Amino acid sequence: MSVFVHRRPRQSPDRIAVAALWAGFIALLATAVAAEPLALEARRIPLNPEFPDVNRVGALDYRGGLVLRSPDPRFGGLSGLGVLDDGRLLAVNDRGYWVSFRPVLEHDRLVAVADGDIAAITGGDGRPLEGRMTDAEALIITKNAIFVSFEQDHRVWRYPPAPGHIGAKAKSTMPIPERRALPPNGGFEALTTLGGERLLMVSEEGRNEADDLVGWIVDNDKAYGLSYASTALFKPTDFARLANGDVLALERRFTVIGGFAARLQRIPAATIRPGARLIGREIVRIEPPLAVDNMEGLAVMPAPEGGHMVFIVSDDNFHPLQRTLLMLFHLPD
Repeated sequence: MSVFVHRRPRQSPDRIAVAALWAGFIALLATAVAAEPLALEARRIPLNPEFPDVNRVGALDYRGGLVLRSPDPRFGGLSGLGVLDDGRLLAVNDRGYWVSFRPVLEHDRLVAVADGDIAAITGGDGRPLEGRMTDAEALIITKNAIFVSFEQDHRVWRYPPAPGHIGAKAKSTMPIPERRALPPNGGFEALTTLGGERLLMVSEEGRNEADDLVGWIVDNDKAYGLSYASTALFKPTDFARLANGDVLALERRFTVIGGFAARLQRIPAATIRPGARLIGREIVRIEPPLAVDNMEGLAVMPAPEGGHMVFIVSDDNFHPLQRTLLMLFHLPD
């Protein structure tokens, strides 16, 4: 019995190379990351629902607040916040997404948001993050880079400045071996620049023998330890650097009976150095009946009349009983 064997013609090396290039190009298109429009709904809220005319709390003037919602299931869990050069706000969330939008102000009051978009945060290979790698908690926007800190797998990654951060390959910047000893859900929630790419970061849960929270100043490839004094059950969730070098610390407290509370502390620039014990001065406390939720993101920008505009955003944990609050305050000099 004869058997017919079909032999494929041999391909030339040039044809094989072209086919490989096309396969790589198709694979690149399949994994390319781009920003997509994000529909956002905003409802205005007073600082104090019981007394809507109240616009002062502690050292801050309230300039308006919003409850943000979206039909997009990727929206929520906002845990870090920064201001881009064009005035847009950029956030990261717990499921590995960049979220940005433009705050709309009328007569210096926050009344809406516009031009929302969303994009996957990418890793060192330029692909969207997956699984436990997605838990982004804080970001810093500098002239030359965007830094993002993550929990679960504790790390800080560096991205190009906007808009080049979308789809970019992340670069590691984490010379802190002690990070592996931090609790999975208690990593680098509070992060800011001390000028340029010199970073200040504090753990939410990691503590030293004196029961202070552990932190570091990271300068290029070196890390210098320090500690952060936490009181009244408050823990830091974000930092922001003011024009004079002082650092604002956003802190959160949660108790079963009292629910959520937040406060801002001001840390003098002169006290922020390696080996220091950072102690803040409370300038405002936000707790019921004032509007408050799981406040995690903080961003500041110079105000036209002097002082700073202070944005605070909450992480709703993608939970139906929580809210994404965006609040704006004015901090005088």
